[in-house]
Amino acid sequence: MKKYIGIIIYSSILILFLLCIGLSNTIAAKNEPQDNNITWQLNNIATTASTEEFVITKYVDELKLDNIKQGTTSESKTKAIVEYRLLKLDSNGSFIDTGIYNVLRGSKGKSKSDGNLHGSISPGTYKIKITKLNGEDLQVHSERILVLND
Repeated sequence: MKKYIGIIIYSSILILFLLCIGLSNTIAAKNEPQDNNITWQLNNIATTASTEEFVITKYVDELKLDNIKQGTTSESKTKAIVEYRLLKLDSNGSFIDTGIYNVLRGSKGKSKSDGNLHGSISPGTYKIKITKLNGEDLQVHSERILVLND
């Protein structure tokens, strides 16, 4: 009888231990950053600005610029025309133009735009260069999450 009680206690401890490990791994996974979301918030872009660096770990042919909030502080009714261009870190430590870009139009105040960057995108370190294409008096604000498509 003592033998069975010992086995039951040992089994219970082992099960509790395994449950604790599983729970801690689940909590850790929830706290890890999303690899496919990149956020930025750039205010008062007079001419050009860049996002922080981000890493793409597998080949993709599209990056989704999801609901970009871009607007201007201009008193005129001029709509902001803004280019989003993908730059890749090269072996010399410089970011070079990939030729992948999209031009989005905003409006006075905050507006949401959608647009994707299409092209053959290999694994590497990237950032997005944001360039205002019109209006000397426009100050563009850009903020969004970039979603890397599968």
